[in-house]
Amino acid sequence: MLNKLRKNLWFSNLVLFSLLYLLFISRDIIFSLFIYFKFNEVYWNSDAFKEALTPILAMYLSLGFLDFAIKFHRRTKDKKY
Repeated sequence: MLNKLRKNLWFSNLVLFSLLYLLFISRDIIFSLFIYFKFNEVYWNSDAFKEALTPILAMYLSLGFLDFAIKFHRRTKDKKY
């Protein structure tokens, strides 16, 4: 029962990872705008922001690609039989 529900669920891991990544990006953009308007400083170009963004981007892109590859493999395997 749970397997059927998971197969038909449109909210896959790829969508979840994409939404989480967009949430993190929008959070950082909102924070940067707040810093700019409050203290008149540009936070976007800081090294701390780039160092925090790089591992998150690498993690979500690789997990999203892995999830897409697994789902594509399952779909092609199901079509053959």
